[in-house]
Amino acid sequence: MSESNLVDGKAKFQKAQSDTFYKGVNLVEGFEIGVNGLFYKDPNNENAAPVPICSDLKVSAITCDTEANNWGYVLEFKDRLGRLKKWVMPAELLGGRGDTLH
Repeated sequence: MSESNLVDGKAKFQKAQSDTFYKGVNLVEGFEIGVNGLFYKDPNNENAAPVPICSDLKVSAITCDTEANNWGYVLEFKDRLGRLKKWVMPAELLGGRGDTLH
């Protein structure tokens, strides 16, 4: 997140406008999509501050090879300079204990 999105070293939470991209997305309780990304706020503590999870990240497509194997997701995000990036993340990175993410 850029410094303009930080307040006292913490990300600002601003509720996302009615972005049609997120219409129909069901999030787990406590998670909210803001203009600066995904945040979590403890639903059992009304005084809890929103905690930033990640900057704005969109899954824009699901992919596979010509033999319907090697599934993946096209992720769209902005780098630290604000440039739009796209990356095809292999679906296998979401499996297991997460060891491959280290």
